[in-house]
Amino acid sequence: ILGVVGAMLYILIVNKGRLENISSHQIFLFAVFSLYGGISNASIDQAAHIGGFAAGLLLAMIIYRKPKQENLI
Repeated sequence: ILGVVGAMLYILIVNKGRLENISSHQIFLFAVFSLYGGISNASIDQAAHIGGFAAGLLLAMIIYRKPKQENLI
């Protein structure tokens, strides 16, 4: 799940915080609460969460291309 969050955070950054009905603030808070939940529970592997987030971020950097704006003039 944090891989998807990492990818979405990158896409939101590239699109200047705007993507349909999702804000970068919402994604950031979700990531923080997920990481906090992992820290507070000893049975959850924190390295897997961080690795998934980093992998999603990296793959989004490689794969995602910003849509081109059309001129309406």
